[in-house]
Amino acid sequence: MQNDIKTQFKSIDVSLSSGKFLTGKSLGFLYFALICCLPFPLLTIVMLVIKLEWDASMITTIISGNLFTLFLFIILLFIVLKNCKLKKKILLWLEDSVALSAYSKEIATYKITIMQKSTSIQVQFTISGKNYKRNSGYNAFGEYKGCSSVFNKYSNRRIKNLYSYKYDEVLILKDF
Repeated sequence: MQNDIKTQFKSIDVSLSSGKFLTGKSLGFLYFALICCLPFPLLTIVMLVIKLEWDASMITTIISGNLFTLFLFIILLFIVLKNCKLKKKILLWLEDSVALSAYSKEIATYKITIMQKSTSIQVQFTISGKNYKRNSGYNAFGEYKGCSSVFNKYSNRRIKNLYSYKYDEVLILKDF
C-alpha cells in the first residue's frame, strides 16, 4: 500500500483545487535557483570586510543587485513553501484516493496575454454508477475564479485522475 502511494504521488501533476504540483526536474531547478540567490549578498559582505574602495556607481550597483536578489529569493521561497504545503495535503488526499478515468471539459477561457490563456475546467467521472462533476477552483495571481494556465493541456479530453472521497479532491495525473 505504501509503495502504491509513492507511485501515485510521483505521477500527480495538478490538483483541481490547488493547481500545479512541482516534482522532479521542475522542483530541482527551483531549489537550484534558490541556492543561486545566496552568493550575491555573501559577496557583498566579503567586499565590506576587505574594505574595497567604493564609488557611487559601485554602491548603486551593489544595492540594486542585492535588492533584486532578495526579491527573487522571496518569490522562489514563496513557491517552495506553497509546494511543500500542497505536498502535505496531497499525502492526506492519497490515503483514500481511487484511480479513475474521467473527461475534462473546458468551462471558460480568458486571455491573459497575447500568447497565454487561462482555462477553467470541469472534471466528470462515474463511481459505482453515480456521476460526479467537479470544477477547478484554483486561481493564481489575478486570474479569474477557477481559471489557470495549468489546466490548458487538460481541457476537452480524457484524463487519468485520483479522487479522494474524504476530502472531495480531484488530482490529475501526468501524461506519460
